[in-house]
Amino acid sequence: MFYNFNLAGGSVWIRRPFSWGARMNLFYSNKKLKKDGIFKWSLPAGLVDQGGTCIGAGACLKFCMFKKIYKFRGPRCIGAHKRNLELARSPWFADICIYELQARRVIKRLRVHDSGDYFDQDYVQAWARIAQAVPRVFFYSYSKSAGGLDLDPLRSLHNYRVIESVGGRWPVDRRRVHSIVLPRGADRIPAGYADGSVSDLVALNSKRIALKRI
Repeated sequence: MFYNFNLAGGSVWIRRPFSWGARMNLFYSNKKLKKDGIFKWSLPAGLVDQGGTCIGAGACLKFCMFKKIYKFRGPRCIGAHKRNLELARSPWFADICIYELQARRVIKRLRVHDSGDYFDQDYVQAWARIAQAVPRVFFYSYSKSAGGLDLDPLRSLHNYRVIESVGGRWPVDRRRVHSIVLPRGADRIPAGYADGSVSDLVALNSKRIALKRI
């Protein structure tokens, strides 16, 4: 199916494999997020030279959840994430996301990247523009890209939260909102941290978040 968008740069036809009435359905949910009314946007996980978008990946690669997901769900999951990346690199990305978020008023919270990460500055600016255009939606993301990109255009917005994730190639300023991943088998949450393993609503309200390894 093709969609015609009259965007700032002119009219463009975009082919997408998904349909949702007259909308594009870029944003989905999953078992953990759905119960809290949260939708998500996904990009390929992994190193950039291997087709991923995780420019700040480090020790986390050893226990990356999406390595397991790609193994079990195969080409269908990987293909969907790659199509999203293709769209994210297009000049129409922000316009298309704004179009869908304005059309799907059921979306009130959006997790940017349940897989993947911010991969360049233009992409960061695109999300800043999207969030400014749809102020009723609250956006948030876990990220290891802060050491390589300027994420302040997102942090400065009232409806956007960036949670820096420990375990990447760059050190994290733990005075900022951040998250840690606990060793496998750990059953105690460190003092001062909130357990974000069961509900992502914790990520919206807590400054220090601990996640149990799956």
